[in-house]
Amino acid sequence: MNPPVTGPVPGSPAGPMDLTVLYRGPLASCDYDCPYCPFAKRRDSREQLRADRAALERFTHWATEQTGDRLSLLFTPWGEALVRSWYRRALTELSHRPHVRRVAVQTNLSCRTDWLAGADLDTLALWCTYHPGQTPYDRFSAKCRELARLGVRFSVGIVGLPEHLEAARRLRAELPDQVYLWVNAAEGHAYDDAEAEVWTALDPLFPYSRRPHASAGAPCRTGESVISVDGEGTVRRCHFVPEELGNLYDGSYRAALRPRACPLARCDCHIGYVHLETLPLYDVFAGGVLERIPVPSARRDFREGAGLPRS
Repeated sequence: MNPPVTGPVPGSPAGPMDLTVLYRGPLASCDYDCPYCPFAKRRDSREQLRADRAALERFTHWATEQTGDRLSLLFTPWGEALVRSWYRRALTELSHRPHVRRVAVQTNLSCRTDWLAGADLDTLALWCTYHPGQTPYDRFSAKCRELARLGVRFSVGIVGLPEHLEAARRLRAELPDQVYLWVNAAEGHAYDDAEAEVWTALDPLFPYSRRPHASAGAPCRTGESVISVDGEGTVRRCHFVPEELGNLYDGSYRAALRPRACPLARCDCHIGYVHLETLPLYDVFAGGVLERIPVPSARRDFREGAGLPRS
């Protein structure tokens, strides 16, 4: 069994280190048509899919060879990855590498689940999102029950729109207690205190998503122990800062890793602000930063109102 993930720990760029990598290749196609997503129902051509597969295989080979480091890997595709065989194969392969501490992927869970039998479930994890109106509730909940039966580590989430509330309540009532149900604040939707209280009753950590976080000048782990990589191997500190740090495959990024303050005025996406050192989220999600699974004690403490961000 791999040791538990406690979050990336800065190391020397010249020597072995713990490194979290968020990979986003060229894949942009999705089988869903969510009105709040700009990539809904996009179709990649065969040529685009071949390019995505080649890019992923190159990244998988790189990750496999980094035996001197300890890697935590999160796949954050614009489209749905797990309907593509090469993503299922890559996740399975990487889960068995002893230097990979965690490999996780964001998914709508529309894929089949039988491939998980070949993965190391001590390492692999899923960040699942339910999209009402895109798939029947019973189909999605059946997939969740199957994941629980298989012993897969996973979280489940939903976008906090008013029309999603009943589905969210049903999910929370039916999911096993140990499965975290997260709620993302809908982009452009302002939550008054009464609305926020409703969603916080389902997800005690919703206040972190409710409003963007002021981040300008704040210390952040991105660019030091956390990086973002695209299909060409271009390394950036995160998905939201365009400045390039080098290339993954020629190793030029490594000398650029150092403590950095955030250059943006605000950060409003979980995969960004979870790495801010001004927030306590590495403690809240200790062992589950990539798959968005908080420690049980943190869920209890936050449900009781301790440690919530200021409104």
